[in-house]
Amino acid sequence: MRQIRYRAMLAVGILMSAAMPLPAAAVDMPPLAAQWYAALQTADRNAFLKLIAQDAKIDLRQLDIVQSRDEFIESLDNWEDVVRDAKIETKPISGDPANAVIDVCYRFPSNQRLNRETFVFAGAVIANQTQELIAENCDGF
Repeated sequence: MRQIRYRAMLAVGILMSAAMPLPAAAVDMPPLAAQWYAALQTADRNAFLKLIAQDAKIDLRQLDIVQSRDEFIESLDNWEDVVRDAKIETKPISGDPANAVIDVCYRFPSNQRLNRETFVFAGAVIANQTQELIAENCDGF
């Protein structure tokens, strides 16, 4: 009788574990994206000159602006003041050698922004980058 109960409990346990979803595998941060966020945290113009393809486009959808590499690097003058007291947190969503999608929480002293940022890579450079606002806060990030 005990053996029958044990087998029944074992069968139920196996069925329950089979029905439970497995946690998603962690996605590694692509190296070019990691370098992008390191440069962004410090407004490192020289790093961006090396990271971004000369003909790349940076699409800031929430601002309805598309910038060239040079325009983006010029805008770092304003960004440098803003990012000084900010914290940038990242969570890779997907990625492969050709592209990546990263959720990014920008924590500024007076507000937060949650973006979904998409990268297109071309060899050792970023060919395109798109930023889309997801939320005006980083709740649950």
